[in-house]
Amino acid sequence: MKPFSDDASSVTLAGLTIENGTSEIAIYGDLRLRADRKGLEAATELARFFAEARDKLASQPNLPDAVDTVDASAVSTVRNPFG
Repeated sequence: MKPFSDDASSVTLAGLTIENGTSEIAIYGDLRLRADRKGLEAATELARFFAEARDKLASQPNLPDAVDTVDASAVSTVRNPFG
């Protein structure tokens, strides 16, 4: 999976689910790196993924300070029903 390349791909690495997006990547799960060869493999894969994500962001010449996570036009104010 190439970081920030699409809004559909997902992968599980070392117990973490990584959901790709063009403006954000969601990571959740339970990570346990153990002091063994499988732990080393998992750490290597995660480091590779994060390095690719960092490189992708660093290569953007017009990277914004922050990305809006809520579409302001989709938000409306309603009266408080409790008071």
